[in-house]
Amino acid sequence: MPIDLNFWVIPPFVSFLTLFALGGLALVKGKGRKVNLLFAGICFLGGLLSIDKALASVVTDPGLALRSSRIDHMFVVFFLPVYLHFTHTYLGITGRKWLIGLAYAFSCCLSLLSQGDYYLEGVKQYFFGYYAKGGPLIYLFGAASTTNTLYCLYLLFRGLKREKDPDRKNKTKYIILGLGGAALMTHFNFLPLVGIGFYPLGNLAFIPILVLGFAILKHDLLDIGFMVQKGLIYSLLTGLLTGSYALTIILFNHVFKGMGQRWSILFSIFFFVVIVFVFDPLKKRVQLVIDRLLFKDKYDYQKTLM
Repeated sequence: MPIDLNFWVIPPFVSFLTLFALGGLALVKGKGRKVNLLFAGICFLGGLLSIDKALASVVTDPGLALRSSRIDHMFVVFFLPVYLHFTHTYLGITGRKWLIGLAYAFSCCLSLLSQGDYYLEGVKQYFFGYYAKGGPLIYLFGAASTTNTLYCLYLLFRGLKREKDPDRKNKTKYIILGLGGAALMTHFNFLPLVGIGFYPLGNLAFIPILVLGFAILKHDLLDIGFMVQKGLIYSLLTGLLTGSYALTIILFNHVFKGMGQRWSILFSIFFFVVIVFVFDPLKKRVQLVIDRLLFKDKYDYQKTLM
């Protein structure tokens, strides 16, 4: 595969790792509850979008970038009904099932049309890599997505205002900050879709998603928090080390281009060995910091008893 590694691949790849980690944890540890399954669906759809953007930033073949985006949009269009479904389920809204059904039907139609030129007509190269160029239907999807996001945020803010339980109210705030913030940032991805050379802020979705991850641990958001401590630690470390490894290799290749492939391979092996020896002490150190930050009261109780 013709690729050209660069810095721009790191933000969407980190977002992909973060979203898939949270989605997997919600799926495995979420007790099969509907709200957790929908949350996992949101994370996986966001992860697919992020890995597509990571691939588009490094490939040098515009045809491959277009095929990747079209495959991605077959699924990403379902973000609209899944986000709506999650919001209704979380808030306990049961009287508008017709609206959810309409949203799923709309996304099914767009998914079928996403492989044609009326949806994505080509690709355009920007400073951050190739990016799909939208056709007429992309404006329809953009308008529907914006309307859906604003509607869901309205419901969440209304629910926040009416909620009497302080714990439930706090969880709703984190959902607004995490999922709402990521959804709003992803809307900036429409700018390069319509030909505007603005960096897609959806590539930085891992920032509000990390806020959501904090809430899952600190406040047991969606009732999966206290079961995923070690899993989240390993996921965060994996993302951190992978991003560091990729960035170091990219910088090394740019700085020492003239030294030949042999030195590049030796450096990769050396850096891999360093990571292997650093990972375990780093894992223990990060786990200690997270324990003290998120579960300080519990450890204070244990210390007092001892």
